[in-house]
Amino acid sequence: MSNEQLKYSISNLLDEIEDTELLNSIYVLLKHTQPAEDIVGYEVDGSAISEEELIASILEDRPGIAAGQVISFEDMKKELGL
Repeated sequence: MSNEQLKYSISNLLDEIEDTELLNSIYVLLKHTQPAEDIVGYEVDGSAISEEELIASILEDRPGIAAGQVISFEDMKKELGL
């Protein structure tokens, strides 16, 4: 089967799946096929975090940082018992 045929067949099969857990598993599997240079970390569920997503989440937290809602790395390690 050619790549195009495989993509078409997979797409059709995906359209028929209603199982959310299975769809999430397929999503995680496919996300791990991203080029490694795009991945800067991983979520707790194993899904990759791109540099763009990381920057967006940092910018989202800027008001808290500006308000002084921060913790030092050393204090965080103490809280976690490290």
